[in-house]
Amino acid sequence: MKSMKKEPVMMTLCCRCLNQFYYTRCYRMERADRDQVVKDVCTYCGYRMGYDYNIYPKRNRIMNMERNRPVRFA
Repeated sequence: MKSMKKEPVMMTLCCRCLNQFYYTRCYRMERADRDQVVKDVCTYCGYRMGYDYNIYPKRNRIMNMERNRPVRFA
């Protein structure tokens, strides 16, 4: 049986694009390098500057768009 654990995706995100991932409540974000000083171009929008983040999908959680509530599957 395959492991349910997913590898993180490393992305450079500006504060606005980071909020888009945060408010879906389907992902967990953490800074890849807390000592990073120099910002890079955002991977998501390609316009603003941001920091590197590791993006982890939350396990067994999918947003139900009709009711806008999280639904858990076993």
